[in-house]
Amino acid sequence: MAYLNLKAKPNAPHKEKFLTAEPVMPNEQRNLNLIIGELRMAEQKHPEFCKGMATTTAENVKKYLSHCRKEKAERGTCDWILAEEIYEAFEAYQNGNLQQCLVELAQCGAVILRMMEMVAGEIKAGDRA
Repeated sequence: MAYLNLKAKPNAPHKEKFLTAEPVMPNEQRNLNLIIGELRMAEQKHPEFCKGMATTTAENVKKYLSHCRKEKAERGTCDWILAEEIYEAFEAYQNGNLQQCLVELAQCGAVILRMMEMVAGEIKAGDRA
């Protein structure tokens, strides 16, 4: 099993991105399977997903993004890291940069996968069930 990875072309003038296939580790596959399972149930339960990306104004996105970055720097916790990535995706979308929006959404997914791995580690260590 492999996943697609966006990488910058080495000598590209505009940091063009290209896709490469990278191996998926077993723990990553477990988490991806959980996400895909939840996706399939959500698709059944809510066939119409959304009416748009966000209703937050561009001014508020900038304000929230600034706040998230400050809190992330001070606290370094998952909630602020994920919030920062989400608002970066909204900002890119509002600026019409859809490629960057996809990258930011992928970064949200990466943060979520790391959070899942952190929680799975706590479960394995017997910290919580």
